[in-house]
Amino acid sequence: MAIVEIGKMDKRVTFQTVTAVDNDALGEEESKVDLLTTWAHVKKISGSKSFNSGYPMDVRRYDIWCYYRSSLNTDIKASTRIVYDGMNFSIDDYEKEDEIKSIYHFEVSAIK
Repeated sequence: MAIVEIGKMDKRVTFQTVTAVDNDALGEEESKVDLLTTWAHVKKISGSKSFNSGYPMDVRRYDIWCYYRSSLNTDIKASTRIVYDGMNFSIDDYEKEDEIKSIYHFEVSAIK
């Protein structure tokens, strides 16, 4: 895709780190810590129902573009999530798409 202009970055997304912490029932719970909230361009790239697992499962994938932030450069890990419009997304792939304008492109999948 061509470079996303700043005027198209009209959605708010939040980056979170997720870690497992022990709970009182000898199990684990997710602990979520917000890294940052920023403006982004969000575009749905696919959505389908899958019956491969024997029951209907929503499969939703999105592209998300946002400007470079120094904390993103060091804090993106496999456990990093992106929250948008009440949905949680895992990061499948990301790259710094434009070195001059410092735009990150994320390919994400919705988490049930």
